[in-house]
Amino acid sequence: MAEKAVGIIGRVAAVGNVCGLREFGAAWNCVQAMAAKAAEGKLLHDRFLAIGVFRLLELGGLTDPEALKGLVATSGMDSEAVNRDLLTYKGLLSKLKASKELQKEFIEREQRKAAEREAAKAAKAATAEKEEVSETA
Repeated sequence: MAEKAVGIIGRVAAVGNVCGLREFGAAWNCVQAMAAKAAEGKLLHDRFLAIGVFRLLELGGLTDPEALKGLVATSGMDSEAVNRDLLTYKGLLSKLKASKELQKEFIEREQRKAAEREAAKAAKAATAEKEEVSETA
């Protein structure tokens, strides 16, 4: 089921505009079903739905805010809740990026320290070997 949903999302994203949803029956039917549930007051908003709609548009190359507004309005989702969730998502992505950079710096620093320790160990061994040779001579 999840693979089928991913396939639909991929096809819809490839369209390039929100109006193109009508060309893909299953995806357009999902948006209409969401709108019907919203009209009945039964559409439950969650962050995953908002982020999924955003990622759908993002993967399709639709970075225009009007595309998001159009899809949110068509589906009957609350635009304020979607914007709030997307701000949270953006904040989490920036924190994740910062933590990856910190991890990369940490790994590089530890590799440098390990290389320095190995070099110091090799130098100490070479010095000890020279002293041993000079003592035997």
